[in-house]
Amino acid sequence: MKLIVMIPAYNEEKTIAKVIEEIPRKIDGIDSVEVLVIDDGSTDRTAEIAKKAGADYLLIHKRNLGLARTFKD
Repeated sequence: MKLIVMIPAYNEEKTIAKVIEEIPRKIDGIDSVEVLVIDDGSTDRTAEIAKKAGADYLLIHKRNLGLARTFKD
């Protein structure tokens, strides 16, 4: 079984790396853990820092859509 951790983010360059690094990559009963960061139109370096911190996937919105819409798309 694969677990995908979805992290919505908006202008989180100061905290996104720590959040990603704190996610356990090995969990009993789970074959793989992957991290998806959804950058909701950030105007800072959130996406760049997330990738460097180990995010497996990035979804980047061109403008801020809000939390509910971020998870819907």
